[in-house]
Amino acid sequence: MPRAPRIHLPSVLLTLLFCGGVVGFLVYAGFAKRWLSGSKEYLNYRPVDPYSLRALLIDDREDALDAGNLERAADLNARLSQELLTRVHGIQAIWMKQRVEATHLYSQEANRPEWNYRNTAADFFSHLLHAGMRLAPESMPSLLETLAAELKLRTPDGLCQPVLAADATPVNVDQLELIFGSAEYVKDGLLSVIECQGLELLGGRTSDIVDAIIKASSVSSSFGMLPSVGAEVNGDMLQACSRLGFALDRKDYLEYAGRIADAYVRDALPANNGLPPESFDFATKRVIDAQVKLRDHGNEVIPGLAEAYAVAVSLRDSDPKWKARADAWAPVLAKMFQTILAHGVDANGLIIRDMRANPPEPENLLSNDNWGYVLNGAMLFVQTARKHGTTDEAILQDIDTRTDAIVDAVLTRNGIDWGGGADGYCDSLESALYVAAYRPQDRRKVLRWVDEQMEVLSRWGRGIKAGNYLDGNFIRTWLMHADARAGGWRVDPWREDVSVGFAEDQAGNAVIVVSTERAYHGRLIPEHARHANIMKLPGDWPRLNSWPEWFVFDPAKQSAETRGDAVVDPTQHTPQPLGLPENGRLVLKFSAKK
Repeated sequence: MPRAPRIHLPSVLLTLLFCGGVVGFLVYAGFAKRWLSGSKEYLNYRPVDPYSLRALLIDDREDALDAGNLERAADLNARLSQELLTRVHGIQAIWMKQRVEATHLYSQEANRPEWNYRNTAADFFSHLLHAGMRLAPESMPSLLETLAAELKLRTPDGLCQPVLAADATPVNVDQLELIFGSAEYVKDGLLSVIECQGLELLGGRTSDIVDAIIKASSVSSSFGMLPSVGAEVNGDMLQACSRLGFALDRKDYLEYAGRIADAYVRDALPANNGLPPESFDFATKRVIDAQVKLRDHGNEVIPGLAEAYAVAVSLRDSDPKWKARADAWAPVLAKMFQTILAHGVDANGLIIRDMRANPPEPENLLSNDNWGYVLNGAMLFVQTARKHGTTDEAILQDIDTRTDAIVDAVLTRNGIDWGGGADGYCDSLESALYVAAYRPQDRRKVLRWVDEQMEVLSRWGRGIKAGNYLDGNFIRTWLMHADARAGGWRVDPWREDVSVGFAEDQAGNAVIVVSTERAYHGRLIPEHARHANIMKLPGDWPRLNSWPEWFVFDPAKQSAETRGDAVVDPTQHTPQPLGLPENGRLVLKFSAKK
């Protein structure tokens, strides 16, 4: 009888270890490949449930749109909008109790108990104020106290001074931080509130800060003093001055934006292979840091340059200096946007966070939650260049085609980690909302994606979300998307039982539905051309930290009629008295003229 073969235990163990190592390597390699490609889908992956109540409601809405039932679709959008507004109202109410009563200020977070301007004021308080003005008039006395308190926090030169929230003791920071925080407060915070609510409350305060930044500018260039060597602050001021120059009728602001743009287009970009460096010595014309930031904290200069170009084209007919700028800037900016959209993407077609300038290639391949910020600049450049008429249409079509491809790539992502947790997710959805607002041909599919991905945001707990200043991003994103689903129309005062919904089709037909559970007496506030009425801009150009317009009635394109339990004139662009009975309903129908 043959003997059974002996098992050599060390050999077996070595074999198992080898096989385990191979499997482990393959798993790791798969993860590494996804990490390097920028998808990061294995980290904090939160796919949307296709059978959730929200998903079923969205499917119902899409079926209604496909069937041409705009009223049904508007009803369903009203539910989506009202859910978001209710969330904003709740989180704002919780945060109103977190104020330090001794100073009327808020802390950035528990581990950093200071009122600063780069975060607390810019990214949190401004949006808390916006929510109060929009949804919670009972919170306004407290918010106005905070505004009065923060107005006192100025250096002798007028810059914004961070302090400890508990007793307003100044935090020791250098001049660069004072300028940085001041610019952030204006661009990230005050601009969007002004655009939505008007200049009355914040216009003078904002111009005082901008004046202080301009006065404090100490970076020498061939074109005059600049605020910074860095792309973020210079980008902030490009955006702020390009808009506020029109809104406040300040030609000096427009000229300041032109100065910054000249310094980049004529000096910084040529020295960095046509791309904006992270930092640049404008006096010696040498690159300090050649990295090209495509995420925030550096990408601000990209759409900022597009805004300055829009200013130049708007003023070219009345001022030869601006015409010369528009002519000189166009080819340089065209190359910049072509290069970024061609080489600043990963294998999945998503914009990445950072790229090298020479040769132009991806550097940081992690997913970029601020992808729409870069696309805003590209969309504005194309829009403006077509008006200007000096750039070859093939180049503009190339930028358009690459923009389309990036948008389509984003819409394939479901619940991925955009970076920064909930804050990153807010920024990605905000990116999509800007694209939907300023790119009508993509609006339906982009807004549907936002509807679906909103479920991901809702999983970050209840009430206070991040528990720090980043909760301001929830407020901003929820308010913006709620407006999109209501067509920008609303009632004043807001109530949880009074909803507004909007739906439109590709032919230009639209419906607004207002419904209530209890009797309601207030005003119907229609969407209006805020870019012209408030900001005084020459056109509704794509811009960050704006408040997009969704449905503005145009009598040249549409006729209007109403039915239901109230009488209003849907052709008016001004607030109107609105009275609805219990379980009341008002339908405004807008039909495209043939």
